Amino acid sequence: MGYSRTPGPLSEAPSIDWASPAAPVTGLGLPGAVGMKGGDACSGTPRLKNWPRAISWDEFRDLEERPEGEDEDAQIDAQAILDPSVNICSDSGKLRLGMFTVKLTVFKENSWVIRTKKSDDDLKSHEQGHYDLLGLDTRVLMKRLSALRADTGDELQRLVSEEIEASQSRAQALSDLYDAKTGHGLKATEQAAWKAAIQLAIDTGKDFQVPG
Repeated sequence: MGYSRTPGPLSEAPSIDWASPAAPVTGLGLPGAVGMKGGDACSGTPRLKNWPRAISWDEFRDLEERPEGEDEDAQIDAQAILDPSVNICSDSGKLRLGMFTVKLTVFKENSWVIRTKKSDDDLKSHEQGHYDLLGLDTRVLMKRLSALRADTGDELQRLVSEEIEASQSRAQALSDLYDAKTGHGLKATEQAAWKAAIQLAIDTGKDFQVPG
């Protein structure tokens, strides 16, 4: 039932190589993106696509039994993918990231559910929680990336790397805590409390607060 521990890239684009919150830090570069841009590339706010939304069992592979070494009935591999069109823009003598889009995606090849458990609404609700926690953390990361300002491209790259590394640690710790506190969704009271806290953060736009 846990958030996938399978490493995977947040961005497959050549312009910025990010890593998902569950993955090791990757090399971060800005090839092809460096250069002053204007107009639409430097206006507007970042966009987070495909979240919030309800996940579907259709996004998971059906298995007849648990994979070797697993003690859960489902696992989701959800990742945030950066759109390849990212520019560096000038802002009052400083450099910042231009407008960008991040899309949350469930990778079916690494997401699975035991076929006989697909009617378990509580199991699905728990996996939804993992997906939503990733969405909430991605929302925080995007805000922080948008606020970065630097004197040089190298400095901006370093700051972006630091934010991503912090996001990785934060998201993985939160996912692990979610599983621990809810017993992978089997503790009904705790699961309900986390579900309510997640929905409150989604609805209000505020940062997620761990219940209790």
